[in-house]
Amino acid sequence: MSLFVLSRVGPRSSASASSTSGPPLSVTPSDSRKPPDCDLFSSPSPHHFHHLHQAPSIRPSYRSFSRRKHTTKKQTLGDMKVVGLAVALVAVLVVMSCLAPNSGAEAQSTSWDFLLLVQQWGPGVCATSRGKQCVIPSYVRYWTLHGMWPNNFDGSYPANCPDSESFNMQRLEPIRKSLTAYWPTLYPSNTLESFWEHEFEKHGTCAASDPTLATELAYFNATLTARATFDISVAFSKAGIQPSSNKAYSIDTISKAIQSAYGGVPLVQCSRESSRARGPEALTSIGFCISSSLTIIDCPTNIIHKEGCHNYDDGVYFLPF
Repeated sequence: MSLFVLSRVGPRSSASASSTSGPPLSVTPSDSRKPPDCDLFSSPSPHHFHHLHQAPSIRPSYRSFSRRKHTTKKQTLGDMKVVGLAVALVAVLVVMSCLAPNSGAEAQSTSWDFLLLVQQWGPGVCATSRGKQCVIPSYVRYWTLHGMWPNNFDGSYPANCPDSESFNMQRLEPIRKSLTAYWPTLYPSNTLESFWEHEFEKHGTCAASDPTLATELAYFNATLTARATFDISVAFSKAGIQPSSNKAYSIDTISKAIQSAYGGVPLVQCSRESSRARGPEALTSIGFCISSSLTIIDCPTNIIHKEGCHNYDDGVYFLPF
């Protein structure tokens, strides 16, 4: 199934998008290069633990026992018991290391459970940049892309996966105009190309395990299409949510606006403005969780609790440009 036909729950308005939706999207079909011969959407298997070293084989040397003329039978049995305990201990440690959850951010395996499509709101991002130079391009008056990242339900994620093609800007020339419009950088210290390269090398190389995202062009194409499919401006307009510097919206209102338009509980992210010591925080981004079957799903609660807004009492500001 192709990401160009993303499923969504709930009807989308046939009316034209608001002015914050951005210019029309032009997406070029991705190339049809044969994808890697792998499917990481299947149930977990022992192959997922190949990064763990096998336990060394520990066994007594019976040849050495035969050479010990003065070793008693009792001593020999004692040595064998010690070795047996060592083997059992190593086996237990290996099993524990395989079954223990990955509490860190980056997963050792290249497998993943869903895609996290993150769109960012320039005014909120720049208002909370904390001294880092942040500039919204003059042509941007809508939600832009931050990235589309493979993630796991336990909160870990694969990164910088091997065996994928390296970033090559020439492959993206057919969609460069759309990338510039919808995937701009907000930080002048990074060029557009370096931003896109970072996103692909860290996340796109791991998304390539899905056949529909197996190439660089396919990954960027699919991300652009997903952004157009799940247009936050349309959802907000239907819910009556408008940019304001002094009217705060509850996190629940923001979340339900997305659910009503597209289904699935989103990841709502916000941050504190440097000019405000207390009160509502600024809405910075919204994440959509997309399953391996390419439908919108509820974002995992553990990820929402860790990465999402926590200022439930005061709500958030949807800052204007």
